[in-house]
Amino acid sequence: MVEGARRFDAGLVLATIWLLASLGTTLTTLRASSAVDFYHFWLVGQAVHAGEATDVYAPDARRDVGERAYQRAMAPGASVALRRAATKFRRLETT
Repeated sequence: MVEGARRFDAGLVLATIWLLASLGTTLTTLRASSAVDFYHFWLVGQAVHAGEATDVYAPDARRDVGERAYQRAMAPGASVALRRAATKFRRLETT
């Protein structure tokens, strides 16, 4: 063996592959998610500020606020991410 040469370490290669695969899976999942918590907090804050809901935990308010947000998200010019979140959470989950 040549002095100073590195030998092949299968464990290190496997660990590196596993790390990269895990990172790829995590990034794919994050991109596909609709940022549920952010969407709910943002939407509820807007609804309360606009006077659209006083009790955002009431079933009627969750349905109404979600439906109004859905209608706004379907308007021209809304982002794809907003449309995706509004479609997924047409009824808010503020429990």
